Amino acid sequence: MIKKLRSIICFFMTVICIVAAMPATISAERENMTWYMIAWADVKSPSKVTLHWKKQSVAGYDIYRAKVGKNEAVGKYTYIASVSGSKTSYSTKVAYKQRYSYLIKGYQKKNGKKVYKYEGEAAAYIGVGSVVWDEYFPVDAQISTSAITLMFNVSEGICPDGFEVYRKTAKTKYKKIKTLKNTKKESYIKFIDKTVKARQTYTYRVRSYKKIYGQKVYSSYTNAESLSAVNSEGKYIVKSVSGEKNDPTSITISITSDKDNGVTKLEDLYYVADYEYQKSKQDEVSSVEVIPIKYSWNQKDWTELSGTDSISLKAGKTLFITYSTFKKETIPDDIEDYETAQIVNLSGRYNGFHAIIDMDLIAKTGKARINGEVYH
Repeated sequence: MIKKLRSIICFFMTVICIVAAMPATISAERENMTWYMIAWADVKSPSKVTLHWKKQSVAGYDIYRAKVGKNEAVGKYTYIASVSGSKTSYSTKVAYKQRYSYLIKGYQKKNGKKVYKYEGEAAAYIGVGSVVWDEYFPVDAQISTSAITLMFNVSEGICPDGFEVYRKTAKTKYKKIKTLKNTKKESYIKFIDKTVKARQTYTYRVRSYKKIYGQKVYSSYTNAESLSAVNSEGKYIVKSVSGEKNDPTSITISITSDKDNGVTKLEDLYYVADYEYQKSKQDEVSSVEVIPIKYSWNQKDWTELSGTDSISLKAGKTLFITYSTFKKETIPDDIEDYETAQIVNLSGRYNGFHAIIDMDLIAKTGKARINGEVYH
């Protein structure tokens, strides 16, 4: 009994010792940690770069540099300078057309030795600022039948003097359509191409330029991006029509795509949509889940649909499609006198982008709106 009691006491004493030592262990770990520090590089000339960082409570900063080669391979870091803890920037000479990676390491003195507490990293390209499309271009691009908006950024390098915009079609080669002067030294640029023709598809690319050592130097081109001068949202005429046969659990509609629409693609057909209807304002809105089961281009020859099928509807064309209730509920087919009747939340693509398609059978109109949340 006494031995058992001693064992229990020893166990609890061990636990107490471990718990008591934990704060000291955690404190020691925090003492030895190196914290992230915000840092960046500012390139304004082909021979000098200025490094910046957020001020920390340190005695000083050591600065290291490495060359960056092909495939973003970073070489060996070498020490280049030390500055006092009151500094938040440092300028150094560089080689033209070279990429660099910098480490700025903030240190404190302990027993006469440097203890690094903060570290920041900055990258620099010593050349003409390269151009990239905006992160959400072209999904956020403003388009219409008369204009297309381009959005691009300067990603790195020396701020350009300007930009050249090139365009082509399926039948033409690239041609420069605009030179944009960057007098305000901006890094985010919008350009509206107002020379487009309705329903035409254009492919764009952009490059920057700057005068360096007396010569006009160009960056590489952006990736090619294609956009069509069409309605920014899909527009449709929709009607309830007689189906192949009377079925109280289904409804057949016609969808006519506007002549200035981009291509509309109904896909992910295994996703259910909602059919909402209301006889009068005094009635509650009823809602049932529906899925497409067949389609036709002439209302005579019908094709059965599976969940993996897709249907492409071109501008000016009419599609007939039958929807059936998911749980075989009865729904009204003759909706002429109804207050509300609409099929909403259809999954598809409009002009190449994910879209939500809604169809109002009373107003006889439909709309496809690009689902930007998919991309953001």
